[in-house]
Amino acid sequence: MSKTLGLPIIEFKVTLRADDLLSIGWGYPGLTGTDTQLFRFKPSIDAKPVIPGSTIKGSLRTAAIRVARILGLNVCSEIDPELISLYCRPDDILLKMFGRPGNNSPSRLIVEPFTVRGKVITTVLKHVSIERDSLKARKGALYSSEYVVPCTLFEGKIMLDLRGLDVDTASRMLELLLLALLELEDIGVGKGSKKVSVLKIELGKDTVKVLEDSNVLTPLSRKVLDILISNRNKPCIR
Repeated sequence: MSKTLGLPIIEFKVTLRADDLLSIGWGYPGLTGTDTQLFRFKPSIDAKPVIPGSTIKGSLRTAAIRVARILGLNVCSEIDPELISLYCRPDDILLKMFGRPGNNSPSRLIVEPFTVRGKVITTVLKHVSIERDSLKARKGALYSSEYVVPCTLFEGKIMLDLRGLDVDTASRMLELLLLALLELEDIGVGKGSKKVSVLKIELGKDTVKVLEDSNVLTPLSRKVLDILISNRNKPCIR
């Protein structure tokens, strides 16, 4: 199939809202006096919490596997490199989009860290570990976790590299990403897959025109994009 020249790297500026207590932990002990601290760019209590790009990307991959059926795509859901080699087609669109674990094949989807927008309000909850067999509290297993409160806003960038792809593949990849962003609200992010809302996506008008002129923006993509770029400011209860 012939290559399409002039396709861009599409950059989306995305606003997410935590609709539940959200915890994205990291392994830096003692920062807040809790067993699990929120992820931050640097080990400082004054640094704002962030959602790592890998966390968002993992949730988007799960969402993409789910919505692939809507598009009639038979995608590979394996994550083990050996199983991928055994059961997944080399031309699998999901592997092209997200990359192959343990392989030098680069991902066409780049997700930057999402940082808190505005004032940060955190809280600490104590939990107890439960034994799976007895369903009783495990002795001495009390621990604490730090959370951002519901209604906290996060902003970040998601980029999709369409360069060098043919029109059909680029169109399918864009459809898959946009539908996955919608599905993200049901998939959730972070510990316990906490619910988030995709409030808004910003995309440059020049980029939209390039996609339309190259026939990559299908009627389905256009419809989903219109939903995502509108201000979907749903009520939030803290």
